[in-house]
Amino acid sequence: MGRHVINSTGSITISTAHAGCDIYATGGQTTITFSSAIVDCDVRIINGDGGNGKILAGLSSDVNPKLYPNQAISVNSDGSIWFATEKPGRWRIPHGTIVFVNPNSSVGNDANDGLTLTTPLQHIGFAGKVCLIDFDACNVTAIIAPITGQTYINDELFLNGQPTGSNLLQISPYGGGSFTWQCDGPCIGVGDNSELDIRIDQFGSSNGIVFAGNRLNATLTGHIYQHNNGLIDMEGSAIFSGSGSNDCAFFFDGPCPGASIANGFQVEGSFDTIFRMDEGGGRYTIGGTVGPVAGTAPAANRLFAILGCNELIQSATLVNGGYSTLGPSVVGGNALFLNVTGAAVPGGISATQGGRIETTKW
Repeated sequence: MGRHVINSTGSITISTAHAGCDIYATGGQTTITFSSAIVDCDVRIINGDGGNGKILAGLSSDVNPKLYPNQAISVNSDGSIWFATEKPGRWRIPHGTIVFVNPNSSVGNDANDGLTLTTPLQHIGFAGKVCLIDFDACNVTAIIAPITGQTYINDELFLNGQPTGSNLLQISPYGGGSFTWQCDGPCIGVGDNSELDIRIDQFGSSNGIVFAGNRLNATLTGHIYQHNNGLIDMEGSAIFSGSGSNDCAFFFDGPCPGASIANGFQVEGSFDTIFRMDEGGGRYTIGGTVGPVAGTAPAANRLFAILGCNELIQSATLVNGGYSTLGPSVVGGNALFLNVTGAAVPGGISATQGGRIETTKW
């Protein structure tokens, strides 16, 4: 004789009526609560929804409180505690899985499943942890989707190590317009074989991100910090709002096999160096247009610093003018600045300590 199946479309609390049963739960994000432990209450929860999670409340910390689509968990009790006899493991995500984020505490909550606009997470950084810890991304890419029109404060996205199934995650604004990312330190840090695609135009060509990182104006860091075999690609419209004379928009520290900025970026405020590759033998390609936000007159000691055996392939249109001050860029430490357009670098550029400035590789 098979187990009795109970169909549930709402939140429930487990009772003796559920003992020995399979609960087939649908109806969107609902909560399954395990309150007072019941002796020999063997129950299995099956999430029958294809696009919503179920929240498991009252289980021990070794059990993920989020039961993702089409997952199941078996639970029993000795009368004093609930314990899992079968755990679901990582969720094998389908193609196009989006994790929504909304910093508004009346909507966003890190206890949510994050899988719909009505059940978003509250923090970008937590969304990154969910993707790294909860998901199996074999041959697919999870998309972190912050809602536009919001400001995300001290909500850093740090990725290190390799997620299960793939080392690639994506972040893309969702909705019309931009969101502002304001952090005391870097907004993004990527290293140790992680890869992030900042695909700003995924959900609309008018979408954007305003990076307001490194508000403490620390040295040798930036709004985007790439370290030790981390890899970052960026497409779409980004603005970097400089925090002072020590700041960098991009700071590269460590090797990488090759990364690209497809559509350039704009800057406002004050910087030491706007784009700095500090060490490590990596390669970057910049396309699109690089220049000031109209009417802002940013200041910088230099546009580029390419150091330590790094290579920058510069194919962007570099806007001349619009800066209040801009000093000369530098290429040093056996680095290569490959200026394939041959256009003048705003503020000038000089080579030192074995640095090379070329228009072709040959």
